[in-house]
Amino acid sequence: MTYAMSEEQLTHLEQLGAAFTSVEDAALILQVDAVELGMQINAKHTPQHQAYHRGRLLSEFETRQSIVNMAKQGSSPAQVMAMKLIKDLKMNDA
Repeated sequence: MTYAMSEEQLTHLEQLGAAFTSVEDAALILQVDAVELGMQINAKHTPQHQAYHRGRLLSEFETRQSIVNMAKQGSSPAQVMAMKLIKDLKMNDA
């Protein structure tokens, strides 16, 4: 059973993705069926997929950006993390 979510639910789903909330927990919070929500999130062209992953990716980007900024300011732990991000990116591009 495919269902549409309201704009308010999609916004909330994006916020849940941004907080790295599991799909099961997101379904419980949104009071929707977890299996159906999981199927919608896994289907690449659904609004649910876009909302959940947009939130998750924006938070990931903000975290990476913070690491890079701290590394540029001389934080040794951040520099190590930034070098790992660079290495991982190069490995994925190979």
